[in-house]
Amino acid sequence: MHEPLTLFCGAQAAPKEAVASLESLAAAGHAFSQYSLAKILADAAAADRAAAAANKHGDGGKPDLRAVRALELYSSAARKGVLPALTNVANLYASGHASADGATPDEPTARKWYEAAAEMGDPLAAYTLATWCTTGRGGPEVTVGGLVVARTRIARVKPTHWNTHGRR
Repeated sequence: MHEPLTLFCGAQAAPKEAVASLESLAAAGHAFSQYSLAKILADAAAADRAAAAANKHGDGGKPDLRAVRALELYSSAARKGVLPALTNVANLYASGHASADGATPDEPTARKWYEAAAEMGDPLAAYTLATWCTTGRGGPEVTVGGLVVARTRIARVKPTHWNTHGRR
């Protein structure tokens, strides 16, 4: 038997009921539910990819539909101001899981999402952007000045103010 999950509102539910509740709320446009459901889908897809890689089974060059749905949900949540969703969209593009074949990275698009997340104050996105700028990943190489800009963005971040509802 599965342990009950605690939903964001504090209610407990069995995993299938929790996912069904998140699906319903996400369909209604609730940004944090979209983010939470996307995280569940993306994590499940990643676990299956890891298991397939360990067993040397390929996916036939097809995208995982859970990753595709996660991208849609993360993108919607990001447009509504859920800060971690921006970084997760970037991660999906950077890893290739958002591509048509489910494997080809789209680093220029990922970099744009990392830039947006860093501008909003996400320290992980700012760090990733700084390393990408110094190596030329996802776009032109930026000199030390690019790294300084990214460090300045990190310095502005207040870790206790994760922007989950579009407000600071």
